[in-house]
Amino acid sequence: MLPTSALDTKRPACLAFPPMEAILTVGAPVFAIMGLGWMLGRFGLFGPDATRALNGFVFYATFPALIFISLATTPIEDSVDGPLVAAFSAGFLGTFSIAFVSVALLTGGRTGRLAVLSAAAVFANTGYLGVPLMDLAYGERGLVPSLVVTAVTAAIFIGTLIVLIEIDRSSGGLLGGLRAAAVSMTTNPLILAAAAGLTWSLAGWPVPAPIETFCRLLGAATGPAALFATGLFLVGKQLGGQLPLVAWLAGLKLLAMPVIAWTLADPVLGMPPVETSIAVILAAMPTGSLVFIISHRYGIEEDVVAATTLATSLGSALTVAALLVVFGVG
Repeated sequence: MLPTSALDTKRPACLAFPPMEAILTVGAPVFAIMGLGWMLGRFGLFGPDATRALNGFVFYATFPALIFISLATTPIEDSVDGPLVAAFSAGFLGTFSIAFVSVALLTGGRTGRLAVLSAAAVFANTGYLGVPLMDLAYGERGLVPSLVVTAVTAAIFIGTLIVLIEIDRSSGGLLGGLRAAAVSMTTNPLILAAAAGLTWSLAGWPVPAPIETFCRLLGAATGPAALFATGLFLVGKQLGGQLPLVAWLAGLKLLAMPVIAWTLADPVLGMPPVETSIAVILAAMPTGSLVFIISHRYGIEEDVVAATTLATSLGSALTVAALLVVFGVG
């Protein structure tokens, strides 16, 4: 944690490592875990059912625990930085709209497919890359908003994506789709966990120590399991015909989303330099592996989502390091 005096300056506090070393310190384990999943799958140590089993473990057990404890222990009403969340959300929504329309024009497809592919271009890995990186860079001043952005966007993202998928899957038209989405939201473990966590936080209830320990232990497995499953899924996949789409989605994620966030944060909202840099760097995080969990759960474009996750994880080592230099961090 950085000293308080460093957090009160106009310029961002310095990282303990040079920018590239900091990115590699935090980010290298992410694509190393994906690589391990691919390698062990390539050597036949995990069969084709392993991806399904790991995704089920994340979807029904670890991810709900992580969502609940993250929301329940984050005092959202006290710690939300409105302009920062607005700048990040502008990058999120603006990029999602660009991805949705462009993919629809270029490749066509149903709403559920377009929503999943667009999610791969916007859902940032703030939890496993953004939070530790902001803690290294800014200490408490960067850690708290990073946690809030992670919790709020995850809850909104999950709900919106599932609603769009369920409406598309329904054969009963819009009304039937909304009914199916409502049923899904009342039975989906991710939605239930988010609702419970938000309720707990807003009520101000303390989380009993045994429950918190259980959720944190279980939730800690979410990232490694999801990343391992992503790498495992890529074994034997031929992505030649999908590479232009993967490159387009990765470009939107690593370039368009932080640019849109920056445009709103600085010229429009006039945010201070530190808050601007936090919003932009969080927007520049690579695609979170949890998009793959949902895409695999519904059987929608898993190969493209997995490849985009890998491509953005590798590419962010350069783009995020460049942003750290631009913002004077390090």
